[in-house]
Amino acid sequence: MYSAIKFYVSDHGNSGLLLHRIDCPRLPAKEGRTFIGSCHSLLQALSVAKRSYKGVMPCPYCAALPEINAAESDASVLLNTARKPQKK
Repeated sequence: MYSAIKFYVSDHGNSGLLLHRIDCPRLPAKEGRTFIGSCHSLLQALSVAKRSYKGVMPCPYCAALPEINAAESDASVLLNTARKPQKK
């Protein structure tokens, strides 16, 4: 069983709202992210995030991490500077 991992949502402008894990190499600074909770999987975190944020998608870097099975992603996507996301 997986241990809980902290997840955050950030707004990357044209790249959209992205869901990040605490250990993401592209996790924005505290000012550019919002904590959504500790979850046991990426899919669980996406469900939680989608309750408050429309159109949130997993960060391509986080989705490529081996500890969590995730949807296909393109880790080569260039991310814009992050800012705090606006709720629905």
